[in-house]
Amino acid sequence: MRKKWIVASLMAAIVGLCVSFISIYEYVHIMKKGLEEASFCSLNEVVNCDVVNASSYSELFGIPVAAWGFLFYLFVVFYTLYLKFSKEPQERSLSVIWVMNIVGFIWTIRMAYISAFVLKAVCLTCLAQYTINLFLLIALTVASTVPFKERIGCLYSKKIFSHSLTLAMVFGLGYLFALASIGSAEGKPSSADVKEMVNAHFIQSLNEFKPEDLAGAPVWGNPNAKVTIVEFSDFQCPFCKIAAFNIKPYLQEFKDNVKFVFMNYPLDSSCNKYMEHGMHKDSCLAARAAACSQEKGKFWEYHDSVFKNQTKISRDMLVKLAEQVGIEKAWMESCIDSEEALAKVQKDIETGHHVYIMGTPSVFIDQRPLRYWRSPDALRAVVKEEIKRAK
Repeated sequence: MRKKWIVASLMAAIVGLCVSFISIYEYVHIMKKGLEEASFCSLNEVVNCDVVNASSYSELFGIPVAAWGFLFYLFVVFYTLYLKFSKEPQERSLSVIWVMNIVGFIWTIRMAYISAFVLKAVCLTCLAQYTINLFLLIALTVASTVPFKERIGCLYSKKIFSHSLTLAMVFGLGYLFALASIGSAEGKPSSADVKEMVNAHFIQSLNEFKPEDLAGAPVWGNPNAKVTIVEFSDFQCPFCKIAAFNIKPYLQEFKDNVKFVFMNYPLDSSCNKYMEHGMHKDSCLAARAAACSQEKGKFWEYHDSVFKNQTKISRDMLVKLAEQVGIEKAWMESCIDSEEALAKVQKDIETGHHVYIMGTPSVFIDQRPLRYWRSPDALRAVVKEEIKRAK
């Protein structure tokens, strides 16, 4: 047994513990506070740890996948310490953690595939763990001095029971601890609650959206998808800000199967004739600016910027934000005042009035109100069922 490779494996596993702990922290932060504040490893739409941590793939048996990774690295640390300080070769123990790393690396390949081809996002902390897992597999393979067949044979020995018991204790107790601590921190609804929410969604009556009502509105996802999600929003509405940074990220895994449509419904009597008293005095201005940003193909970038600065909205701020996303200042100043921008906003308002919008945000999926959009589990469950029924 080559001790220097055992030491290298120990150091890699310690690094893995640290990285997986960071991932657990980010997961819990998202579950508790949403995605308004991007994490340090979310740089853009492609390099985005938050999208991965917000997906259903970030969880396994009720706890984050990162927690399973933490237990895996903890097991490797425990055994490599034992191997390092053992005076005699412990090929049986080495074989156990070697096989565990093979299983871990297979899981790594699965998660890398999901990240790249399903979520279409790169997670830096995930990449770090993939690299560590590959290194561990190589290091623990090289560490052994016995033939491959003999290493496999060690696993069939009666003396393997103590190793299996240790493995069961680490993962069993670790799982129960993670389920108790992380589960309570999230305040997640039970599976029965989610099922009830889904059933409540489908007994609602339909609101009729005509194709022309949504024509020309900003779209995220697949424009040809059979499932359509429509959000009516106000850029000065605090709850709309929550929706802005939580609905789309939770829909990332369904991006090819849903069409997400944004509609302006400013609670501002200066452009919304159905408002007797204006609640948000600059929301019409923001809505017109957003309509202009769409003309330049910058809507979603601008949408996020305006919501991040919703307490500072003014004409100058809206023009400044437009410049930051690459829209010419003079053009934006002219567009905000145009009849075309106002007409676009008022068209959205008429559509909202037609489906009896009472407040913002109002979210509909396939013409039914989506009342539980704040719960990631309920949101995903409803979307999955809508996709299933649309096929």
